[in-house]
Amino acid sequence: MNTGSCCEVSYTPTRVLSMNSGLCSRRFVLAGLAGLAAQSSLAGDLPIVFAAASLKAVLDDILSGQNVAISYGGSGLLARQISLGAPADLFISANVEWMDAVSGVAIPDTRRDLLSNRLALVGRGSGHLDKLNDTDRIVTGLTDAVPLGQYTKTALQNLGHWERLSPNLIEVENSQLALAYVLRGEVPFGLLYSSDIVGQDDLKVLQVLPETSHPPIRYPMVLLSERARSIYEMLLSERARRLFNAYGFGVI
Repeated sequence: MNTGSCCEVSYTPTRVLSMNSGLCSRRFVLAGLAGLAAQSSLAGDLPIVFAAASLKAVLDDILSGQNVAISYGGSGLLARQISLGAPADLFISANVEWMDAVSGVAIPDTRRDLLSNRLALVGRGSGHLDKLNDTDRIVTGLTDAVPLGQYTKTALQNLGHWERLSPNLIEVENSQLALAYVLRGEVPFGLLYSSDIVGQDDLKVLQVLPETSHPPIRYPMVLLSERARSIYEMLLSERARRLFNAYGFGVI
């Protein structure tokens, strides 16, 4: 492995269960941990960043050329893995609640809200939640476990669309997988983060959902080990701020 550039340490999740069932399935999380343990040896002495899947494009850009390994996935699964001892040195979550779950292993006074985002209906043609047919399929995150899906469920409930549209939701493990469904044309619409389609010329934002329809979309970051201190500081730099903005995120 070339230690002069960032590398991705990954796993292959199949399902994240409800937060009500103890954050997520212990058996599933342990399987993910086993994969990470095997792959963490590939990272060697590199600091390991655990980050929400929706950050992949921008973090790959910001951290290009750095000595760092990155694992992307659903925030809930990553948080549970951290709480069970996964070798993460820095964590960026796509919501506040999953960050709360790792507070016991975080370095004090290093948690901060880094970014914001918006929830949007995306697709190729035209569309609006008020005008979607009962049979129109929409892909989003798992509504009981993944931040994207949780924001989606709350927004649809508050906007009065949940009962009508929820039977036709396609729920997947993270935002990047949801985006892939729309890009491949398997599903005509997605309820995604607005940042997800930056640079995707085939897709457009059809409707930005009101911020009042769901909790604020925040990406908190926390340092778990001093090994990632330089990465932590880099993500707070002016260069990182510019890139975050360029990729469609709000910088807090």
